[in-house]
Amino acid sequence: MGDYKLSTHFSFYELTDSNTFSNLVSENRSSALEFEHNLVLTAKALESQREILGSPLKISSGYRCSRLNNAIGGSTTSSHTRGQAADYKPIDVSPSDAFKKLKLNRSKLAFTKKIIFESIGNTWIHTESSEDKNCQTEFYTTTDGKSYTRVKL
Repeated sequence: MGDYKLSTHFSFYELTDSNTFSNLVSENRSSALEFEHNLVLTAKALESQREILGSPLKISSGYRCSRLNNAIGGSTTSSHTRGQAADYKPIDVSPSDAFKKLKLNRSKLAFTKKIIFESIGNTWIHTESSEDKNCQTEFYTTTDGKSYTRVKL
């Protein structure tokens, strides 16, 4: 199975890779084919965020098969296991500034159900996709990955 574009800037391999558990990448990619539609929606959500931020995004986690999700200690209900989530860091902007910019430009977000600013020793943005291009995006923060505080807009 070769790589291919899910959107202008995001590929199937990029949203199904694992730097931490490279031994599970082949299984992860085979399993991800079942969720290709969701991966396309996630890529569309990432495209809208990339455009708002004016920065390329470095994806650290996308789709996770159950074995990969378990290996990294992910939640059993994680949207990653359905291809509906991705974690990233913008290349040209800090995650904190990116979160602020996304909140300010929330009306321009497409296919984005949820954005979480995660600060657990390291910082990144977690995003969850939606079937609805114009859904209302919810914003949260977390410092432990278990409890989330909704950000009032």
